[in-house]
Amino acid sequence: FPYTTLFRSPGFSRLSLDGESMPEHFLSALRLVAGVTVPICFIIGAVGHSAVVFIYGGRWSAAASALVGLSVMGAGRILLELSGDFLVSLGRTRALMVAQVPWLISLAVALIFVAPRWGIRGVGIAQALVVVAVVAPVYVLFLRRVGVSTLPLLRVLVPVVLWAAGAAAVAHLVSTAAGSPFAGAALGSVAGLVVAALPFCPAIARHAPSVISARRARRAVPAA
Repeated sequence: FPYTTLFRSPGFSRLSLDGESMPEHFLSALRLVAGVTVPICFIIGAVGHSAVVFIYGGRWSAAASALVGLSVMGAGRILLELSGDFLVSLGRTRALMVAQVPWLISLAVALIFVAPRWGIRGVGIAQALVVVAVVAPVYVLFLRRVGVSTLPLLRVLVPVVLWAAGAAAVAHLVSTAAGSPFAGAALGSVAGLVVAALPFCPAIARHAPSVISARRARRAVPAA
C-alpha cells in the first residue's frame, strides 16, 4: 500500500529529504492508520465481555469493564505514536519528550484518585480520558507548529471515530444477543468488522480490476 512506508519516522524523513509536502503526507498516513486501527480497537472493547468470559471464564467477567476505556486508550496511543514518528522525522525530539511529562503526571494523579473509588472500570476510563483530554491536545499543539493545522486533523479523525463508534455499537448489539460467550465474541467481531470495512469498499472496487489485470498480465509473461 502506498502509505505503509510512512508508519515510522524513517519513511517521513525520506519524504522530507525529497522535498515532499510533509503535512499532506502525514494526514494521508493518519487517515489510513486511523481508518484501520480505531474501528478494531473500539470493536475489541465492544465485545470485551463475551471475549473475557469465553477465554478466562465467568469469574473474570468484571475485568471486561476496563476494556472499553483501554480500547479507546489503545486507539489513541497508536495515533499518537504515528504523530510522534512524524515529529521525530522533523527533528522535534524535544517536543516529543516534553509531551510525555503531562501524560505521566496526569495519569499518575488520575489513577491515585480513581482506582480506590471506582476500581478497574475507573482505571480504564481514566486511561482513555488522559489520552483524549490531556495528551492529544499537547500533540495537536506540536503538530500545529510544524504546519499541520487543527481543522484538517479534525476532518480526518472525526468521521473515522464516529464510524468506528457505530461499528462498535453494532458489534456490541450482536454480541449481547448471541447465546454464548464464544458466539458473542465471534459474531460480534465479524459484524463490527463488516460495518467498519464498508467505507473501504468503493476504493477496493475501484482498484480491484487494475490489480487483477496486472496479475493476469504477469502470469501471461513466460518465465525466462
